[in-house]
Amino acid sequence: MNKKQIADTLCNYHWMVNEIKRQRELLKDAGTNLVAQSGIESAMPKAQGDSGDPVVREVIRRDKKHTWIDKLEKKVVYPGTHVCSRRRV
Repeated sequence: MNKKQIADTLCNYHWMVNEIKRQRELLKDAGTNLVAQSGIESAMPKAQGDSGDPVVREVIRRDKKHTWIDKLEKKVVYPGTHVCSRRRV
């Protein structure tokens, strides 16, 4: 990380920590629309190009959330590990 990236990370530190907590809370939910439709909705034609499997959509959504959380965690942990390592020297 260069100086500007470190400065941005320090400025956004509290926001990133809160965002990590919020995203983890959202992942506790099992997801919605995982149950098959019934009635008239099941007889209607489906949109082209849309994944028909709601479980696959939920897995993709969760994977994107985990990737986002990992990216934020790396940014949040980086300054703390490098500041502490310099103090020991």
